[in-house]
Amino acid sequence: NDLLANWSKCFHFHKLAIEAMRSDAGAPVWLADHKTTPPSPASIVRSSVDFEGGEMSFGRFEYNGGVYVDLMARDSRTDLEMIDALASNFSVAEFPEYVQKYLRKDVENQESRISFHNSSLFGGAKAKTYTDEEIDMIRRKKGIFATTEFGRSELPNAKHHLKIFYNNSGKARLFYKINGKAIQFIQNRR
Repeated sequence: NDLLANWSKCFHFHKLAIEAMRSDAGAPVWLADHKTTPPSPASIVRSSVDFEGGEMSFGRFEYNGGVYVDLMARDSRTDLEMIDALASNFSVAEFPEYVQKYLRKDVENQESRISFHNSSLFGGAKAKTYTDEEIDMIRRKKGIFATTEFGRSELPNAKHHLKIFYNNSGKARLFYKINGKAIQFIQNRR
């Protein structure tokens, strides 16, 4: 069972990376965890690669609380209806088509569910632990989207999680995280 699960995860990681490359959205994103790595660790030039802590984040946008609170509230919408709503409210830079396509395909194949989280302020009470640049950019190498967030969501055991983090300057980013152990997103800086 473990071997089959690891192979399945490997193919899911590869599928998302291929969709990223096909989208022409810049440098490809590769996924890795403690058992699955796209290249040999010795072949990675660490100075030219970013390792994001288990999450993907997309383009910054102006945050309007009421609009995004409603957008991320499931009400009675299905996962596919929620993806459609996000796609119609975000630009391609803010919610890339390859991620939308990947999520749709996974949900249509009934392989998973998606949890849509309430938005959160980044850099509020814990501002001292983050740099001004991290708060401004709404990004940090260690990641923002902690796995403890899963327990606060509507579907804690869902495979896919989407959440908006915003700062005090009225900027925000949509974050995507896969519910799994120690998953990393690896991307070239160029």
